[in-house]
Parts: sequence; C-alpha cells; structure tokens
Amino acid sequence: MNKINCSPPDKDLFEHRVLPALYISVFVIGLVLNVWGMKSLLHNWKKFQHINIFVLNLGLADIMYLLTLPFLIVYRLKGNKWMFGDRFCKVTRFCYNLNLYGSIGFLTCISVYRYLAVVHPIRTRGRLTTIHSVVISAIVWILVSVHSLPDMFYPKTYPNGSKCFDTTSYENISSYLDYTIVAFIHLSSTSEEKGRTDFLLEDKMNTTNCVTRHKDLFEHKILSALYIFVFVVGLLLNVWGIKSLLHNWKKLRIINILVLNLGLADMLYLLTLPFLIVYYLNESKWIFGEPFCKMTRFCFKLNLYGSIGFLTCISAYRYLGIVHPMRVKGRLTSTHSVVISVLVWISVSAQSIPDMMFPKHSENMTGQCYDTTDLKNVEKYLHYSLSWTFIGFFIPFVVTVGCYGHVTLVVCRSKTVKKNRKQQILKLMVLLLLLFSLCYAPYHVFRNLNLYSRVQFTREICPTWNSEVFIAHQASRGLVSLNSALNPLVYLNVNKDMSLQMKQLLYQGSQPFRRLLKTRSSTSPVSQSEEEAPVLFKRRQLLRGGHQIFIRRFKSKSSSVPVPQAEQESLSGEKS
Repeated sequence: MNKINCSPPDKDLFEHRVLPALYISVFVIGLVLNVWGMKSLLHNWKKFQHINIFVLNLGLADIMYLLTLPFLIVYRLKGNKWMFGDRFCKVTRFCYNLNLYGSIGFLTCISVYRYLAVVHPIRTRGRLTTIHSVVISAIVWILVSVHSLPDMFYPKTYPNGSKCFDTTSYENISSYLDYTIVAFIHLSSTSEEKGRTDFLLEDKMNTTNCVTRHKDLFEHKILSALYIFVFVVGLLLNVWGIKSLLHNWKKLRIINILVLNLGLADMLYLLTLPFLIVYYLNESKWIFGEPFCKMTRFCFKLNLYGSIGFLTCISAYRYLGIVHPMRVKGRLTSTHSVVISVLVWISVSAQSIPDMMFPKHSENMTGQCYDTTDLKNVEKYLHYSLSWTFIGFFIPFVVTVGCYGHVTLVVCRSKTVKKNRKQQILKLMVLLLLLFSLCYAPYHVFRNLNLYSRVQFTREICPTWNSEVFIAHQASRGLVSLNSALNPLVYLNVNKDMSLQMKQLLYQGSQPFRRLLKTRSSTSPVSQSEEEAPVLFKRRQLLRGGHQIFIRRFKSKSSSVPVPQAEQESLSGEKS
C-alpha cells in the first residue's frame, strides 16, 4: 500500500493521539457512571422493575468493554505495537463486539417493553414478569455471542504479533467483508495462493507413504450400508414416537417436551442421510453443491449436540424429580421446558455455525464434501473441535453421570419407591450411559485424534498409528449416527402410553407365530398329564372358594350375624 501511495493522511495523528485520548476519557467517565448506576440498581434489588433487568445487563455489557480499554490505550500509545499475545487480542475484540451488539439488543428490549407498557397496558398487565426479562436477557447474550464468535476465527495479528487488528489481516479481508455484511453466511471466494497450497498438500499426501488402509471399504461400503440402516429404522421409530407424543398433546408432561425436541433433532439429521448415502455410494463425489454440503454437515452437528443437550436436560429433570421432589413441586412447568428447549437450540446453533465457515473441499477437488475441513485449515479446525468437545460433550457427560449416579444411590436406598419404578429409572440410566459411551464418546475421541494426525501430516510427519486412527474414526462415525435410531428407546422409558403401545404391537405381531405353534401342537398326541390339567385347575378353584366361605362364616358367628342362605347352599353343594 505504501508503494502506490494509498496510505490515509494524518493516520498517526488520529490513531496514536486522538484515539488514545478519547479512550482514556471514555474509560474514566464510563467506568465511574456504570459502577454508580449498577450499584444503585443492586442496592434497590427488591424494588426491581422488569425493565431494570435490561438496564443492569446493559451496564454489564459496558463494563465488559471498559475493562479492555487500558490495553487498547497502551497499544495505541506505543504506535500500534501489541504485546499481550494473539489470543488476548481476539478476546479484546470479542468483548468490543459483545458490548456493541449487546447494547443494541438491550436498548431494543427496553424500547419494546416501554411500547407495551404505554400502548397496551391492559393486555400486558401481569403477563410481563421478572422471569420473562431474565430469559429474554439470556437469549440476547446467546444471540450476541453467536454473532461475535466467528470474528475470533479471523487472524488479528501478523505472524510476529506486532499488530492487533479490529477486523483482520489483508489476506483475509475479502471473507471478513462477507461476514460483516451477512452475519453468518460465508460467501467469500478463495484466493489463488490458498488453492496452490491445498494442491501441494493433497499432492504431498498422495505421493508419500502416509496412506490410510481400507479407506474405500469403510467409506464407500460399510458407512453407506450403516447409513441406510439408520435411515430406515430411525425414520420409522422417530415418526411413530413423535406421532404418539403429538396424539396425546394435552396429556404431555414436562419432560415429554424435551423428548419431543430430541425427536425433532433426530429427524433433522435423518432427512439429510439419503444425500450422504448417494455421496458415499458414488465414491465420495458430491453432486449437490457446496452450500448444501455445509447445510448437511450443519444438520449433523445440530443432531449430535442437540441430542446430547436434551438427554442432559432429561437427566437433570429426573434428578430434580426424584432427589428433590418437594423443592421442585409446582415450580417446574411446561413453560420452563419450552424455554430450556429454546436455549438448547440456540446454544447448539452457536456451537455449529462456525463449522460452516470452514471450507468442505480442497481447491483441486471440488467434488468432495468433508465432514471436517481441508488440510489448509485443519489446525484451526482442531482447536475448534477440542473446544466444543469439552463444552458440547464432556460437560454434559459429567452432568449426566453425576445426576444418575446420585439418583441410583437414592433409589437403591429408598424403601418407598416401588420395584417397577426402580427398574424404569435404572433402565433409563443404563440407556443414557450406553448412548454416551457407545455413540458419543468414541466419536469425539477418534475425531480429534484423526484431526491431530492430519495436522502432523501438514508438518511432514506421518504418525505410525495413522491408519488405525482413521479406521477407528470411520467406525465411530457409523456409531454416532446410530444415536438417531437408539434415541426412540428414550420415548419408551419416559412415556408409559408409548411403552404400552409397543407391547401391544409386539403382542399382535407374535399372534401369527402363536397360532402356527398351536396348530402344530394340536396334531401331536396329548399326554395324560395335559389331559388331567383342566380337572386339577377346577378342583383348586372349588377348594379356594370353599375356604373363603368358611372364613366368612367364622367371622359371622363371632359377630353374631347369621350366614346368608346362598352361601350355605353353595357350601353344601361343594361338599356333596
């Protein structure tokens, strides 16, 4: 830019003098006023109005940004030389975005609340509660985080760490412009340098000995066959389960709303399986375009982490209902379940959207549809994968194990819980642990190991365990897809009506086999013991009836009440 004299005039004046002075005044005045305002709000906590919760969150957004200003002041005063590291630079810019869009969000909520209170006071009277304000504030924070999170994936510094851009470096400015205009849709065109690098990496992979064994067998035959099985079985079971839940909509319990959302997450993924089946049967040649490839992988992420999220919520609801029944009695309503479901969907979408920012094919192989990304971006994708493995899988797994571990202790020690109830609770616990250990855990472990192996390859290192990890990763991909076929088993353990319907279906299905066995047994000779069985059964019934009448007669004598004539006649008839 300096060679063609494209440098803006008075750049040093504004960046190194005017901007730091403005930042210092904003930091001092903003910090004093916001601390004073939040202290006043918290001092009158019991007199809180609903709108004050938005004002409090507005203050928190301001404080979050103000605390990063001293670092930016030092950066500007030192002539744009950043000394706090690349990660803290990204955190600083992330806090700025949170403050910017969070302030806009909460100011909008304040405007809407004012509008409803002034224009429609009677309609909204008693309907806008503190809980609504808290829930709306949480949704605003989640949406703003979703909006700001992709910004952290763009480089903010030069390799030597001398800069801290508020946008990104010149090499990525085109894609950042697309992100700025359209919040989450990645429409940028890749540069020629990126394509050349991808080509060299792919060529290097084909010419070295770091080749995965049995790749065609696992990807094009086993995986496609497993997807066909999951699609057929999962679609039938989930449609039947959702239909049963909707049929008894008025009888829906609180936990059934979470189960219904679990089924919707499965359906979202199952409807994309036919395209993946065609892709793998066609020897990994994607013919549906890159946008739909990203949408397919996005639906898989929604199903994966949505299922984990809703199963964790079911575990927490079970824990509260069994361990703390008196505390939560009347407090857990259908509204809470709906709000929690919405929060799960929003958080899962926030987790899955950055995946769409990564390219799903290399420059020289446009017919591919990777489940992760190309070799050029594999190291960044590994960091993204590790962070969401911890947040999206490990934390929910610990919560689920903790909840059901405590529930098992309480149920086993309790003498008031019936045996059938204990069996139902323990069955659900075993099923959830099976889903986590069989479907989710192997996938996350081997996916990250496979990504690490690809990162090592970009550094011209071929791990000795490369082929084994690849095979295990392909097997875990098949296992994780099974969760869409196994999740309907949760319906049976949660909904009694559905379990009864399943038993009736199994009984009706077994009737033809029973009739066939009866027709075969009728042609065979009957033994003497089988002939005497009906006679013995009748004798036992007569003895039991006589015993009951004798007890009644004995009681009637002791209470000086005459025995009815009918009972005397029946007793004399049996004796004869």
